[in-house]
Amino acid sequence: LHSYAAPDSRVGEFFRLKNDDKIIIRNSGNNSKIQVRINGQGPLKPKESSEIKPGDTLKLGNQVYLFDKDNNYKLRFIRKDEKDTINKLFPLGVKNIDFCQSIGDCYLLSTLKSLSKNPRGAELLMKMIEPMSDGGYKVTFPGLPKESFEVTRQDIQNMGNAEDSVKSNHLGVKIIEHAYFKLRKNVDESLGPEDPRISKYKTKLVLLNFGDIGEALYLLTGMKTLFFPTEKLDDKMIKELFKTLKANNMPTVAMTGKNISPQGNMTKSMHAYCISEINPEKEEVTIINPDDSSKESKISYKTFLENFTYISCVNLKSQ
Repeated sequence: LHSYAAPDSRVGEFFRLKNDDKIIIRNSGNNSKIQVRINGQGPLKPKESSEIKPGDTLKLGNQVYLFDKDNNYKLRFIRKDEKDTINKLFPLGVKNIDFCQSIGDCYLLSTLKSLSKNPRGAELLMKMIEPMSDGGYKVTFPGLPKESFEVTRQDIQNMGNAEDSVKSNHLGVKIIEHAYFKLRKNVDESLGPEDPRISKYKTKLVLLNFGDIGEALYLLTGMKTLFFPTEKLDDKMIKELFKTLKANNMPTVAMTGKNISPQGNMTKSMHAYCISEINPEKEEVTIINPDDSSKESKISYKTFLENFTYISCVNLKSQ
């Protein structure tokens, strides 16, 4: 289908297997100094092949790309990465991030998970983090492009297994959460002086609790978010909505109501869940609870309407 070149050598080409829907990348180069890695794994030896899937991160030499099926099976250039930053932030690739929520920022983490499953969303997550010379990182949220938030080397050391930090093997997830905390802290302080006796309680746990899905979607994408209260959706409307969301591969997050009937990993009320997959034929959705994002549960449209109060989503195809 396509061939791609890293500096000084042709190193990658795609081809589709006969009678199969798999896309294969082959290292067709002969320069052993230029490595080909998929989601941080490898490298592929010269003439060696491997399957590649939409949303996979591909590194050719010092150039990072994202494989995007919606972009006519082309690679989307992300950045030059001589220090291997992307692999340090997302060692298994952005599409494979997993985590366990520690504090009340389900709205943020569910949004992160939803974006990671969309190639354009994954691109945004990778581009918003830049390494600094002192070992820290600078985060610039697309929805607030004129301001950046530094996550210092000391911040990263302090996160460790801290109770107020998300549990994840992906440093990028921890950095985005901490930058979001600093954003909210800045906003809180800009509201004016307050009694110093209570300011010390404005901790990460307090400032990240009880956020809004739409806010997180906008800040992480810079795109207009759509809001659908389920009380205004009947059976026919929810079918059409989910059909549209799937057709446009729209990152989607939903919030449960005060009273739910627990099923699978749908265990919390007033809690944000990532909608990771929609199956119109079976009329069911797959949801992910940020308490443990490695687990998925399938629920029917009917169960969804009975337990969820609203849906927020964003159309990244309009970028």
